Amino acid sequence: MRPTVQHYVKTVLDKHPIKGRVLEVGSMNINGTIRHLFDGCEEYIGLDMRPGRGVDVVAKADNIPYDDEYFECVICCDTLEHDDAFWESMGEMKRVLQKEGLLILSVPGIGFGVHEYPSDFWRFTPSAIEVMLKGLNNIETWEGAQATVCGYGVK
Repeated sequence: MRPTVQHYVKTVLDKHPIKGRVLEVGSMNINGTIRHLFDGCEEYIGLDMRPGRGVDVVAKADNIPYDDEYFECVICCDTLEHDDAFWESMGEMKRVLQKEGLLILSVPGIGFGVHEYPSDFWRFTPSAIEVMLKGLNNIETWEGAQATVCGYGVK
């Protein structure tokens, strides 16, 4: 995970501290991790569609194998561009998020280069993030360096 995204997640957590269960969707550590930001949380689960470093559970994001409202925080950074049905995955992430839970997203913006790993399908705008977070409260979006769009919302 790129340093700018790691910094964004830390900034959000400074505003909304998390102590309960955390799910990171797209957790394979390819170029960095945020796992250390959640030291002291009740539980941290990394989910990805294939095994690898930082992956605790192998599953696709459109079928998260946890009960409704299980997690206090769900994070999905630099992953949805690789998801051929990201809208289904968004529904699953909201489903497993507790009431008053925090959902944090980071996606590539329009100017971000293509990076096939394993495939690359989408680019997003701040308006797209707002639509993706629809149904949550306290939505905030941020467009930063390296054409990254980030956002969070509270259920």
